[in-house]
Amino acid sequence: MRMAGMASGMDIQEIVNNLMMAERMPMNKMLREQQTINWKMESYREINTKFNTFRNNIFDNVMRASTMLAKTVTSSNSNLVTATGNSTVGNTTMRLSEVKQLASAASTASTGSIGGADFDPGKPIGEQPGFEDFNEDDELTITTYGPNGEPVPTEFKFSKDQSLNQILQQINSSNAGVTAFYDDVSKKVSFSRTETGRFNPDNVDPMPDESDPDNGEPGGSNPVVRGKEIEFAGDFFLKSLKLEDAMESGGQNAKFTINGLTTERPTNTFTISGMTITLKETFDNEVTLSPSTNTDEVFDTIKAFVDEYNELLAHVNGVLTEDRNRNYQPLTDEEREALSEREAEKWEDLARQGLLKNDPILRNQMDRLRSDLYTPIETGMDTVFKHLSAIGITTSADYMERGKLEINEDKLRAAIEEDAEGVFNLFAADGDTFAEKGLARRLRDTLDTAITQVAERAGGLRGKVANHQFTLGKNLEDLNTRIANFERRLEQREQRYWSQFTAMEKAIHQMNSQSDFIYAQLFNQG
Repeated sequence: MRMAGMASGMDIQEIVNNLMMAERMPMNKMLREQQTINWKMESYREINTKFNTFRNNIFDNVMRASTMLAKTVTSSNSNLVTATGNSTVGNTTMRLSEVKQLASAASTASTGSIGGADFDPGKPIGEQPGFEDFNEDDELTITTYGPNGEPVPTEFKFSKDQSLNQILQQINSSNAGVTAFYDDVSKKVSFSRTETGRFNPDNVDPMPDESDPDNGEPGGSNPVVRGKEIEFAGDFFLKSLKLEDAMESGGQNAKFTINGLTTERPTNTFTISGMTITLKETFDNEVTLSPSTNTDEVFDTIKAFVDEYNELLAHVNGVLTEDRNRNYQPLTDEEREALSEREAEKWEDLARQGLLKNDPILRNQMDRLRSDLYTPIETGMDTVFKHLSAIGITTSADYMERGKLEINEDKLRAAIEEDAEGVFNLFAADGDTFAEKGLARRLRDTLDTAITQVAERAGGLRGKVANHQFTLGKNLEDLNTRIANFERRLEQREQRYWSQFTAMEKAIHQMNSQSDFIYAQLFNQG
């Protein structure tokens, strides 16, 4: 039991609090150290996230051929043909002298009206005229054909409780490769393949015979042999939907002549030698497709790389040169409570400054990044682009900017137009030695090392998650143990103070009681 000064007249609580405040001073120092370690970890991890983002963006942009060797294709008549090109296009011009026909999707429709005059596609078919003989056990199949001419059947089961709209929706949602709809005016159902082109091997065009006016016509000397692209099985399709004798249209490949070669494709958009061509109309007058370097895209990619490098450089250099303000230490809980929220935030912003000033890990890695960019490459390739300055990228003359890159836009564009592959190799060339590697590949290697070293210091990446896996985490664990042990000692010390003061209070109380007794005895005798 604690006695709070009733006998002595002293404020024991205040005395103990003051004694413990002095005892707690080492604890406050450890708590400030704990907060400092946490802030350092946050700063390291923020930088490491920037390293990792920049590294990934290097790989996805200036090291990617599809971006750095991007092509644009100009059509002499974009109303008839358009095209785009990837990095493999080269400089070969494509000439389409004729497009005989465009690819189209096969379609077919009912040969007559479905149901009676009052047929409602929204009501169950079991209640509709024309579907009296519908058999739910009927084997129903829609067959289309794959790219190699193989039949692809899709089986269906319908019930009398379904409406025609629901049945058509079921077909459209299936993998049959067709779309279907009901037309309220004609009261017919239409089916179309979702893909253009001719796939059924029995769907054969006639051999050309210019002397025969009936060539390809029924009854002519060289008729078309037509196997259907959409085939139906089951009375529901053939009789109820009246598709048994339905004629089919479309289902043809695009036919064209390109660079003297007559060929065909199942779609109107296709790729030849890295050029993706889209046919829009038939024609017999030549259209040329001329590829060239997409200077704007390559320029924008390199500019984005330079901008991101400069942002990273500015951030890390700012951290490395920021002075430590020793007058501002992390706040204890008591100190924070004495300030307003805004004052506490401002204080802690100042207290966090300079924690990584001249950090050796960051300083060494930034020096390596600068060296990666400034050292010429020696790829053995026939190119004049061996240094960033050769393509118009130089270092700022202002030494305060610590290696910031600047772009001469006209010179960079000229370099891209002159030798896009040479520019790409300046960044992305690979080799066994440092000198043989492109600038971006060097940067990525250095960033890999930097990310690993920072993670070993502060965790957060490369599998360094638990505190025992990285240096600052271990320091924090050790400090947490010291804090916990010191907290127990403080509790013991406070308990000892209270025991001492309680004993003093009891002694004073006992002495006062004895004095009162003696005084009473003397007074009574008198």
